[in-house]
Amino acid sequence: MPVLFTANPYFHGTNDVDWITHKPDPKLAVKTHSYTKDEVTYTPTTPAELPHQPVTGESRTAEVYSDQGGSYMFNDYMLGRGFVTVYSGGVGTRGSDGVRSTGGTSETDSAVAVIEWLTGKRRAFTNRTDGIEIKAWWCNGKVAMTGKSYLGTLSIAAATSGVAGLKTVISESAISSWYDYYRENGLVVAPGGFQGEDADVLAVDTFSRQKQAGDMLKIQAEWDKTLAAITKDQDREFGDYTKWWDERNYRNNLKNIKADVIIEHGLNDWNVKPANAIRYWNGIQDLPINKKLFLHQGQHTYLDNIRSLDFVDQLNLWLSYELLGVQNGAPAALPNVTVQDNVEPETWHTYDEFGTADAKHTDKPYNLQNDMASKRAGFPDNATAIFKEDKEDSDGFEAEIIKPHSKYDGARLWLDLPAETKDVTLEGIPHLKLRLWIDQPTAILSARLVDVGEAKRFAPVAGVVDAGGWNLGYDYKTVSIQEFKPAKETASKLVSFGHVNVQNQKNAYENAPVTPGKPFTVDFDLQPTHLHLPAGRHLALIIHGATWPKRSVPKPWSTSTSIWRKAH
Repeated sequence: MPVLFTANPYFHGTNDVDWITHKPDPKLAVKTHSYTKDEVTYTPTTPAELPHQPVTGESRTAEVYSDQGGSYMFNDYMLGRGFVTVYSGGVGTRGSDGVRSTGGTSETDSAVAVIEWLTGKRRAFTNRTDGIEIKAWWCNGKVAMTGKSYLGTLSIAAATSGVAGLKTVISESAISSWYDYYRENGLVVAPGGFQGEDADVLAVDTFSRQKQAGDMLKIQAEWDKTLAAITKDQDREFGDYTKWWDERNYRNNLKNIKADVIIEHGLNDWNVKPANAIRYWNGIQDLPINKKLFLHQGQHTYLDNIRSLDFVDQLNLWLSYELLGVQNGAPAALPNVTVQDNVEPETWHTYDEFGTADAKHTDKPYNLQNDMASKRAGFPDNATAIFKEDKEDSDGFEAEIIKPHSKYDGARLWLDLPAETKDVTLEGIPHLKLRLWIDQPTAILSARLVDVGEAKRFAPVAGVVDAGGWNLGYDYKTVSIQEFKPAKETASKLVSFGHVNVQNQKNAYENAPVTPGKPFTVDFDLQPTHLHLPAGRHLALIIHGATWPKRSVPKPWSTSTSIWRKAH
């Protein structure tokens, strides 16, 4: 039988991370070094020579079975449809050797090793000492990888190894470059909802090996050394793209992918931001593989149990083709791109391609001075004082900064585009080119693209339609059927955003000194989007300082900008 394999670093539990979670530093360092492309390019090292255990016998029966109830909603549904499910905690988790590396090559190798065992290319044993080999005799040699978030991330990582036998990967809300998760344009940023988290925090969180009695005593010195290296190399002081982050950029190795690809992501996922999905998608367009993209209106969530799309049934068709050899025409039957509408409830659209890859789209630039209405061209950033005076939290700031009339009016620029006279669809990657000056040698610059106009927009979290209404067919498990529903009326909604360290004017590794009072230009992308903008509503561009609690921008003066707009 074929296998659905999920590499789950949370499989054996997580650890307390309060002691290592970082307090965001309000100071922004003046950078002392500008990197070259060669300096930030990771060169793979020769894999360590692992000890080979002698074979003394063979068994078809496992000696020990997991004490963890391995479960993944999608996998459970597929159990009754001809597929075996396999879970692995991975290197550094309880019962394993080694340590966690938060996306490093060791974690890729760990997932690949399981696939190689499933396909007969690597040995496994019933225990560590007796030399009794056990083969995956029940596997037909065909494997798919599934998973959401970190789990889906490891499926992307394994796919970029080119490992034989991996026929398809289904990654949901997954990371394709860890720099895009914890950093942005020369800045330290937090994934949405996890202020103070970083690569070292996640390494501690998933290092469940320490839960095994006595094991931590043997590994403590190595773990302390590894964790200290992660904390140092992630570099929270300057936030630049470095060789360490390049090792964790799976998009460097997309050319190695032989497996067919399914990508699913939320257009409002500010945890694993949409750039991770779209940059991955754009990077595999020229590969001779089948590829499909699903985009929904949710945050960091599953699409499996959303009522208005037969997502799991489409993927049952897909997996039957990929792993069972059923000639059902799945690659042609599934649309290349499926996107949920943000205005019409329970409505999905299909396309041949997305954004920059679709030649039928045209891009239209907007100029700040000529096309966008604003009462002024600069602002003093006193957002921090307002924030502290009102004792606001981060969620309150996020909601307030995008309001047309806000207590932060004086601490931002609000630039209106003309209202649309008919419905339009905007799709692609907004790009901002801004010329400005500031009165200090460094600053954080933030930009937000906002959909403006009174309307009942979808809630960011899908609501329950039928509690426990979906029977997964395995072990009497059920989950709730959900749907994205219009919520209370609002005057605006965040569509896309971006941040940049003004010292990183070209990219995330080259730095340029800023002279206070002297104009300079920054270029950077905002998050990819797909937006149905109804007639009468319009876009606004907000330019402001730091997103609390990061450092604020001192008195920038904006002279010009452009947005790359994709319109059907």
